[in-house]
Amino acid sequence: MKTIEEEKPVEPDFSDDRSDILAELIGDSLSDPDSDPYAFDEDFGLDDETNPLATRLELSLYNARTATSWPGYTVDKKDRALIDKWLNLPQVKRLIPKDVEFSWSTRSEIRNNREIFTLYLLKKRVQFLGKFLENISFSRDPTAGGYVVNFQLSGEGASRFAQLTGANIDKPLAITLDSRVESAPFINSKIRKRGQITMGSSATVRNARNMEIVLKAGALPAPVEIIEKNVVGATLGADSIRKGFYSSLAGLALVLLYIGVYYRLSGVIADIGVVFNLFFLLAILAGLGATLTMPGIAGIILTIGISVDANILIFERIREELRTGKTVRAAIDSGYNRAFVAIFDSHVTTLITAGALFLLGSGPIKGFAVTLFWGVSISLYTAYVITKQIFDIRKKYSSISI
Repeated sequence: MKTIEEEKPVEPDFSDDRSDILAELIGDSLSDPDSDPYAFDEDFGLDDETNPLATRLELSLYNARTATSWPGYTVDKKDRALIDKWLNLPQVKRLIPKDVEFSWSTRSEIRNNREIFTLYLLKKRVQFLGKFLENISFSRDPTAGGYVVNFQLSGEGASRFAQLTGANIDKPLAITLDSRVESAPFINSKIRKRGQITMGSSATVRNARNMEIVLKAGALPAPVEIIEKNVVGATLGADSIRKGFYSSLAGLALVLLYIGVYYRLSGVIADIGVVFNLFFLLAILAGLGATLTMPGIAGIILTIGISVDANILIFERIREELRTGKTVRAAIDSGYNRAFVAIFDSHVTTLITAGALFLLGSGPIKGFAVTLFWGVSISLYTAYVITKQIFDIRKKYSSISI
């Protein structure tokens, strides 16, 4: 983590004095209000007073509580390469003090229908290391909306961070990884053992997860290196989802056909329960706004098997009771009662596993865990509410097809 160097008001005299670096590079006294501030000009020169660097920058790091601006600047994506070129010129590098550096934001974002990056001016000296952070996790902000990232500190790390934050209240603290700035939140108070980074009401789950990953990566004892990188295009991803969906339908059709043939009318009742199970599951996923992925489809397929398995246990129990000479009513009641313990036990253990996968896993694993959790919960409901209601109607028959 690095603190952001405070911007000092200086006059842009374009001298060789290093103390005037901000005025020389990002001063706006020479900007032309009648020209397009984001016009792209490859032939721009640093000494050309008609197109100063300020026309490419827009101040964006502002503390509303103290009405203070800090050196964080919005840059159009199309201008980033040009600004990098200017900042790397020898005559510019000589002007930049040795204790500060320019750093870009980790990724671009869309703001006011423009794709932009943020350029920060940071102190080179690292003020705090991520290895001191513990128990990093993100959660929903119940008060302001959006998301927050929580972390804890202990021992030496807690005292260091308390000293750092206490001396820099209302100043931004840049969170960096590999010389890129993930975020630069303002310090609102002295942080000792527990801290929280507020992402803002406009932050998404992806923003919060990226922040969590950056903080955890900074806590790793070894550097992160990209060994291999593969990109799957949208067309290929959609094709995989489509094939997975069709294979699920084929598997479902075969299962429903087999159960219907083997258990006859009772099998058809079980098929109705399975169909209701899938209907309720898809309704819940739609209500949660979940995205259907390949791991999610795998969870749905597993749910089909679990739902069918619950009905098979019940039917086999009913068959055993009928073989002992019991009436249809007694056989159905006894079959459901005797199968309940085994079904409940298997469903609860699966729910525990799904919960552990959701809490400890990430990405695709969580998608699988969500569909599995809700699918198993609904399976228990359909087996003991929907299909049982149908079998209660059949209790008055002298014999049943099973």
